[in-house]
Amino acid sequence: MQKVKVPVVENGKRVYKQTTRPRPVYKWRTGWGNYVVIRHTLPSGETVYSLYGHMMPRSMIVKRGDVVAAGQPLGKIGHTGRASSSHLHLEIRRAIHG
Repeated sequence: MQKVKVPVVENGKRVYKQTTRPRPVYKWRTGWGNYVVIRHTLPSGETVYSLYGHMMPRSMIVKRGDVVAAGQPLGKIGHTGRASSSHLHLEIRRAIHG
């Protein structure tokens, strides 16, 4: 678990309270520019992550916490990050437990 401070409103004022949240499995690098990561649970129970990178600015249709279906658009292909031309970077990673 990771300790973080989150903003909350108390008596009309913004204050920061400390809470805990699970640590992410991966620290995704930023060379992909705008990207979306989706967590998949396979029928075996194994967890894998798919990353879709270099997406066009302000084109992402999904947001953190959304449930998505196969074939659902996530955003538009672009060339953000370290890309010299428009393309989609797709990466699949297995979750590391331990």
